[in-house]
Amino acid sequence: MKKSLIGGIEKTEDPGLLEEMMRVLNLNIQNSIIYKTSDTQAMEINIARKEVENGNYFTNEEVNNEIDKWLNA
Repeated sequence: MKKSLIGGIEKTEDPGLLEEMMRVLNLNIQNSIIYKTSDTQAMEINIARKEVENGNYFTNEEVNNEIDKWLNA
């Protein structure tokens, strides 16, 4: 399978396809990295998760609307 993929990559001239392949490969690499958190970081993450569970967060749309208000004020 690797040889087939490599052959396909070598033959393609489509920059969009190559960029997408690179993105997928980078995601795969990033997902394999294990991050170690300190006790303080782990505590803060747990606090943030509880905030989300309790509905204490802003959606992306809400934040974008606030930014638009600030910029147009």
